Amino acid sequence: MRQALDVMAGIIGGEEKPLDATTFNWPMVQQNHAKALHRHLSGRYFATTANKMVSAFRGVMRACRDLGLIAEPQFQAVARLNLVKDGREKPSRMLNSEELSALFNACAQDGTASGRRDAALLVALLTTALRRTECIALDLEDYNPLRGELQIRSDIPERNRVVKFSRKAQDAMFHYLDVRGPDPGPLLLPVDKGGTIRFRRLTDQAIYGIIRRISDRAGIKPITARDIRRTRVASLIAKGMTLQAVQTAVGNQSWLTAAAYRGFADELKQSGSMLLQDLPYLPPGKKGAKR
Repeated sequence: MRQALDVMAGIIGGEEKPLDATTFNWPMVQQNHAKALHRHLSGRYFATTANKMVSAFRGVMRACRDLGLIAEPQFQAVARLNLVKDGREKPSRMLNSEELSALFNACAQDGTASGRRDAALLVALLTTALRRTECIALDLEDYNPLRGELQIRSDIPERNRVVKFSRKAQDAMFHYLDVRGPDPGPLLLPVDKGGTIRFRRLTDQAIYGIIRRISDRAGIKPITARDIRRTRVASLIAKGMTLQAVQTAVGNQSWLTAAAYRGFADELKQSGSMLLQDLPYLPPGKKGAKR
């Protein structure tokens, strides 16, 4: 519930106003906000997830009405949302080697701190199969630059894990931390349009937007964090890792979840493309081969 409310606060507030559920001014929500939220949820989530979030939104607005923070007409206007119908196709996208190279090439050619942050985000996602919620929860202390390891904390202690970074992944983190600085706090920080780092935690919505912008700059079909996670998991299975080991490596609740990726892993084997032997990371300012 809290995670869903945090996401919706970020959607309504926008990336430039990264608020969570406790700091967001819920009584200010009007009908146009509610409709925009509904469109966003229906376009990004499957019906089951989206409708749970709609229900949570209605609950908060009902509480605002009961506490006298909004009047009944405003409540009726914002709470009158239809259930989301599941018209989306099941996601089935993986990234190929050419697309990965294009993504890192786009980051390298961005001369601002944003490019370095974007590359660090990509290597974190591709190395660990992070979920967006895990990504925004990372703190500077979770990354050990001497050992090249990232500690990922989950809401469920049994899913906590430590992942070793490759040499190129460590290089990406080094270049990013060089501009981020040593101050404790969130590991991955927002960067404004002028290239200035803002010391606050990213939101779930911000991660979504960053990944979309990287893919746009790279000139490839838009991607999501889920596509990157799928690519990583399928690559591990294709390289022969057991499902139980994959479960531990990516923080799945059950090895049966990892088993659902075997079809994608078979595609990798059949194509002869064994992804992620090492990341095609490029240092800032470098240019890769043209696509």
